[in-house]
Amino acid sequence: MTVRMMTVRIFAVLVIGGLVLALNGCGGPPPRLEVGAAMPAFELPDLDGRMVKSRDLAEKPMVINFWATWCGNCRAEMPALQELAANGTRVVGIALDEGGAAAVRPFVEEKGIAYDVLIGNQKVFEKFSGLGIPHTVVVDPAQNIAAIYRGALPEQELRAQLQRIASGG
Repeated sequence: MTVRMMTVRIFAVLVIGGLVLALNGCGGPPPRLEVGAAMPAFELPDLDGRMVKSRDLAEKPMVINFWATWCGNCRAEMPALQELAANGTRVVGIALDEGGAAAVRPFVEEKGIAYDVLIGNQKVFEKFSGLGIPHTVVVDPAQNIAAIYRGALPEQELRAQLQRIASGG
């Protein structure tokens, strides 16, 4: 192998290595959201395009549910979320449909969803350590993460968690 070929190979390895570092960031992946951590801040539009800030949602325990209209498990847990909202729990659905409000609004109206629905994005989903939907996060009144549920919602466990928060535990 000639010196020139070795130089080209070394240069190629350095360039590829630099690209890998640049794409992944020097600090590695973002930290995973854990119970006890502060709720990540976000600002998302509602179905009418009005921007809603996470800090405006603080006041009582809150259930944040990431979902999409095409997700069967998401649809299956909506009646339980509806019931929680009807009984005074703050429920915020963050829809991840690519079609945005145009795709989500007719679904919300058809299903009679009465809790807050925001239009989400991948950046906010990643802030909540979302990997797949449904993805549900329970937030206490101080806006700290009380529980994280990945996948189908364990309704009884969620109700018990909300009861613990309500009783100060």
